[in-house]
Amino acid sequence: QIKDSIESYEHPFLSVLIRTQGKREEGLRESLLCVQAQTFTDYEVILIGHKADVDGKLMIQDILDDQQDDFREKIRYIELDEGTRTVPLNMGFACARGEYISVFDDDDILFDNWAEGFHRAAQENAGRILHGYAFSQDWENVKELGYRAIGRPKALYCQKFDLLWQLVNNRCPLMTLAFPVAMFQKMGICFDEKLNIMEDWEYFMRLALICGVTDISEPVAIYRFWKNIETSATLHNQEEWTQMYEEIRDD
Repeated sequence: QIKDSIESYEHPFLSVLIRTQGKREEGLRESLLCVQAQTFTDYEVILIGHKADVDGKLMIQDILDDQQDDFREKIRYIELDEGTRTVPLNMGFACARGEYISVFDDDDILFDNWAEGFHRAAQENAGRILHGYAFSQDWENVKELGYRAIGRPKALYCQKFDLLWQLVNNRCPLMTLAFPVAMFQKMGICFDEKLNIMEDWEYFMRLALICGVTDISEPVAIYRFWKNIETSATLHNQEEWTQMYEEIRDD
């Protein structure tokens, strides 16, 4: 039993990669709570503090110190002070011990069946990308109250993967995907570090053409559309998104 426990710790089924800049305390606490609440627990957490300032790093450490001991043991915390938002993805994928890896940043919500859904789908589809469904929902950060939903959930991302449609419009948020780690660590298929937006879509499409996609036909997450919080969507205007899409598509 001890040997099995050690092997599971060193080689879990799922590596959960969380990127944070140390700017959203409530978001990071919620993210870790979502992972801790999973019904399937054979996972590790790779938490990367990317370009966090001094106060941000202290906040991240305070949150880690607040975690229960058994959950804290699952978390590896890495500080990274350089590169685009894509660089932490390559670092996390390189460090992953799991068979699969999924990226869950500090601004969305996971249901408790998220990891279990990936594991169940992998039993007969090992080596393929695993794709769950997600609701979309409008949220805002209300002063002195915290995060609050301001609209009903919509089934915007509750549909099966369609390669041709996905080439036109991304309907697979990053947290709904689990990638086989071997594609990165053994085949050397990495994220393009020149990209600061659409890096997930570009990587997903390259990989989908190689190993295929298996759908998990049940909701596993909520993709939050933030109305008053800085995200990659607000940092770049529509012209930048369109130009980047066209460049990636042409490549």
